[in-house]
Amino acid sequence: MTGTYVGVSDTGRPDYRADDGTFLVIPGVKVRDVWPDDAAPDEGPVFSDFYPTLDLDALADDFGAVLVEVEPNGRFRINVPAGPAVVCLLAEAVIGCVEIDLPVSGHLRVSRGEGGFYIE
Repeated sequence: MTGTYVGVSDTGRPDYRADDGTFLVIPGVKVRDVWPDDAAPDEGPVFSDFYPTLDLDALADDFGAVLVEVEPNGRFRINVPAGPAVVCLLAEAVIGCVEIDLPVSGHLRVSRGEGGFYIE
């Protein structure tokens, strides 16, 4: 699965390709499967104000989680099986997560702006 990561301006300027970023992709789960105590019960499928504890090694061992780096042109490739997944934007911490059903093929558009972190 390929994709493009863009920044969205809240001032009316056009979207722009992000030049870096890291996604945490956890296949086969929903957010509450991974962080049952950290997710608000009424949130989902977009978790914007969400600050779970990260143990990347444990997430990889327990769920097959992978890190995906964004290229300088805003492009990225996710190599996990199609189906349900959680995709989180990482910086110093989790910026937000989205529950998504990854298709077998196609192109994802990931955006981040004043309104939050989204995938379509």
